Amino acid sequence: MPQLVPGWEEKASVLSTEEGFLLSRIDGETSWAGLRAVSGVASERVDECLERWLQDGAVTLAALGRPVRDDPAGGGIDPSLDLSAEFQERILAFERGLDRPYHVLLGVSQDADAREVKRAYFRLSKDFHPDRYFGRELGHFGPRLDRIFKKIALAYELLQDPSTRAELARSLAGQPRGASNAGSSEKRRWLERMRRQFQIPEEILAERKFRARQLCESALVAGHQKRWKEAAACIRLAIAFDPWTEAYKESFGDIQVEVNRQRAEELLSEADGAWDARSRSEALALYDEVLHYRPADAEAHGRAAQLALELEDFERALEYAERACELSPESASHHFTRGRVLRRRGMRKKAIEAFDAARRLDPEDPRAQEEIRKLRQRSERTPGGNS
Repeated sequence: MPQLVPGWEEKASVLSTEEGFLLSRIDGETSWAGLRAVSGVASERVDECLERWLQDGAVTLAALGRPVRDDPAGGGIDPSLDLSAEFQERILAFERGLDRPYHVLLGVSQDADAREVKRAYFRLSKDFHPDRYFGRELGHFGPRLDRIFKKIALAYELLQDPSTRAELARSLAGQPRGASNAGSSEKRRWLERMRRQFQIPEEILAERKFRARQLCESALVAGHQKRWKEAAACIRLAIAFDPWTEAYKESFGDIQVEVNRQRAEELLSEADGAWDARSRSEALALYDEVLHYRPADAEAHGRAAQLALELEDFERALEYAERACELSPESASHHFTRGRVLRRRGMRKKAIEAFDAARRLDPEDPRAQEEIRKLRQRSERTPGGNS
């Protein structure tokens, strides 16, 4: 458990914005693993900073008051699951902080621009999107990942919109530390102080709340008719009129899931159309965005692998091809694409294995057998070519 040492200001006086933000998260109650999960700073960077501050004497380590593996909601670390113990701890630590302000949740400053917000969302989605663990035994961590990702996506969407972002910042102004976890009576007292601070007349506040309820009802009607973009626009406005009602934000999270699914379909269609008409790099960028929305889409991974291969970006091509094979192991085309990537990277033995898997899955397709024949002939002509 990292803790600040008295006089730490002199020992850690020159800090970057990132380091200052990380240092502010050291509260004597968050473990090292917890800091890696909730600070919004890359894990390697967290380790580097903490180790340097330990060496400089600005931080010390104390025994945990209770094991990190304890979880008041029930269900701690389970070694039988298909998740590492370290990542299970990260999930538990992140989940405990879901009530933090949205910018803190994403690990960005309150005035971060849209690009920073998007980068933070994509970074966290790589770790916490439930679809990334498709087919694995997750146990009680499955619902936890759902809750975490829904809150991350909500934070991203709200902070991307200038109007809702401004209202959220205004609603947080003057909020005492820990108020988000406080009881309803304390929240009411804080809301009254906030109203007085901003001098919002009761009649205007009542009008805003009434308008927000109307917009929320419109959002529900639009959602029922599957007009998801319209539903999202309505609920955004509801939040702008009344940023203090959590139910609107929860509804927005549900609606945005459908908006993202619809957006992914549009992007896929756009990328397919761009296969010849646009540059391949633009099409690949579209697939990259799709995969943030739908990381369990095997076909999208397969197409992205083919595009990356044509662009000779072999590292990304292999990443996409391997993920496609993992998600859809019965697909001969994914194994064939993986074999082509491995061949281009000079990994002959692994390429033959991939082509052999494609051949067994689709014996009618002669391409895989032909690739195996060429690789074996090349190996006979080049002694030692067994990588």
